[in-house]
Amino acid sequence: MDERGLPAEDVRKLLSQAQSKDLSYSGGRILGSMCTSPHSLGREVFTQFLETNLGDAGLFEGTKGLESEAVEMIAGLLGLAGTSGLLTTGGTEANILALWAARNKGRGKKVVAPETVHFSVDKACNLLGLRLVKTAVDSRKCADLGELESRIDHDTCAVVGVAGTTEYGTVDDITGLAKIALEKELYLHVDAAFGGFVLPFLQELGYPVHFEIPASGVDSITLDPHKMGLVPIPCGCIIFTDPETQGFIETEAPYLTLKRQHTVVGTRSGAAAAAAYAVFKHLGREGYRGVVKQCMENTIKLYRGVVKLGLAVRTPTINVLAIDCGPEVYDALGKMGWRLSQTREGEMRIIVMPHVSEKVVREFLRDLESVAGDFHV
Repeated sequence: MDERGLPAEDVRKLLSQAQSKDLSYSGGRILGSMCTSPHSLGREVFTQFLETNLGDAGLFEGTKGLESEAVEMIAGLLGLAGTSGLLTTGGTEANILALWAARNKGRGKKVVAPETVHFSVDKACNLLGLRLVKTAVDSRKCADLGELESRIDHDTCAVVGVAGTTEYGTVDDITGLAKIALEKELYLHVDAAFGGFVLPFLQELGYPVHFEIPASGVDSITLDPHKMGLVPIPCGCIIFTDPETQGFIETEAPYLTLKRQHTVVGTRSGAAAAAAYAVFKHLGREGYRGVVKQCMENTIKLYRGVVKLGLAVRTPTINVLAIDCGPEVYDALGKMGWRLSQTREGEMRIIVMPHVSEKVVREFLRDLESVAGDFHV
């Protein structure tokens, strides 16, 4: 740090220089991210509530109330009532909280999950001293329930299912997993970090997707408002179907205004909670249906265009596509300015977020056709 500070205008210039190296969602060329430009109202409200700290929520009772209402609205998306929950920094923290509760509530130190589970579950198990066993998936890239059940033993404390996998957007059989969890008396966590703000609206729009949280058997669910929820980063959420479960991750904080905490982080942004509340209230279910409808229509257009080019592509469940086109095509598209990602098996992975317009889809298909022709794919 310099001894003397710079004028604000000089600092702004330095920041502009740094930001000029960043990509922007508004450009439409980011196709490999599950985040997007936040809603304008969310940006405004986030700034308004910048100084609030839910880590000491007794000082910010109004903002704490907004968090509670936001969590209740999220639970309502899943058809749940009588739950508890918290807003978190994102899906990673939410998954850590879920497995922390499972470990403290359960009897063993083993977690069983399909191999398509998000890497944050690896993190959580490492942090918590748990052993993660990953099981094979079926041809649709969904959890193979028979294989998963066969790996459960006396040392298992939890099972994890995914509703909207990061790589393929596929949805595990949550009802089937819940039956296994009930029979084996195990904790079941559902990671719907991405799918949680997509699947309920796809069902309302009439798409053939099956997703429900059964009345019993599921202990916690992760959803991320800062993905398809259009809330500014950082904003995740953990829902506990039985409020008593939250007590298993309780830590005393004797010198704060509220004497107990239930998150990994201590200081916790109230700005994200206020922004989530604002965007939820402003858009409503109708607004989110419109967002999801647009994303899925563009996903289907992209899918049909890829099929027309003769490339192997998985039929999308939600707004995620996996295209088998080879590394040469992937690299060439990157050189053309497209920011893509890959699955562990090397497929090109595209997430059709709200910033990916129909025009962007047409431009990408044009470039994909050109590059695929060059490499005779």
